[in-house]
Amino acid sequence: MSEFILEMKGITKTFPGTKALDKVDLSIKPGEIHALLGENGAGKSTLMNVLVGQYIMDEGEIFMDGKPIKISSPKEASAKQIVIVPQELNLIPEATIAENIFLGNERANGVKINWKEAEKQAVELLKLLDVEIDVTQKVKKLSAAYQQLVSIARALAYSPRILILDEPTAAMDIAATLLAEDCLRRYRERTGCTVLLVTHSLSQAKRLADRVLFLSEGRLAEQGPAAQVLET
Repeated sequence: MSEFILEMKGITKTFPGTKALDKVDLSIKPGEIHALLGENGAGKSTLMNVLVGQYIMDEGEIFMDGKPIKISSPKEASAKQIVIVPQELNLIPEATIAENIFLGNERANGVKINWKEAEKQAVELLKLLDVEIDVTQKVKKLSAAYQQLVSIARALAYSPRILILDEPTAAMDIAATLLAEDCLRRYRERTGCTVLLVTHSLSQAKRLADRVLFLSEGRLAEQGPAAQVLET
C-alpha cells in the first residue's frame, strides 16, 4: 500500500498559447490538509480541474492508493470520492438549503424524491461542520460564509476521501473566513478526510495546513511540512 492517497505525475496541460502545467508531480498524504499555493496564473486551479476531470491532461498519470486511475469528468471523480467545491458558488438562491445540498444527488424512494429524508441528511451533513441551521430555509437568506458551508456540505454528500476547496474564502471578510476555517478544521479532525486547499493566502495556509505545495508558472516549485516551508 502506498503511503500516499494520491499521486499526480508529469501532469502537463496546454491551452492555446499557454502551457498552464509543465510536468507537475504532486504527492498527497492521507488525512492531512494540503495547501496549494501560488500567484494568480500559477496553475493551481488548472491542476485541480485536471484531477477532477474538468480538464483532460495532455500528459501524465494519476494514482490513488498506488493504483493508476482515469478520470474524464467531475461525475467520475465524485464516484471515486474525489470532490471539488469550486470558487464560484453555484447555489440556487430560491431553493432551500437541503435542495441545494442534494441537487443532482437526490435521495429517492423509487422514482419519487424523498425530501424529508434529504432534509434529515442535510442536517447531519451540516453537523459534521458544526453548523446547525434550518435546512428548509432558502439559501438567499444566508451570509456568504454559510453559503460556502452549504457548498461544502453538498460535497460531503458524496462521502469524499479527498475534498478539494478552490479559494473557498476569497470573497469573505476575516470573521467569515475564520468561521469557515474552524468548521473545516473540525471536520477534518472528526473524519480524517484529506483536504486540498487552493489558496493564495500564506496566513490561511499557516492556520490550516499540515503541508504546503507551491506552484510557479505551471511547475511545482516547493513542497513540504507547512511549519518548515512557511518559516523559510
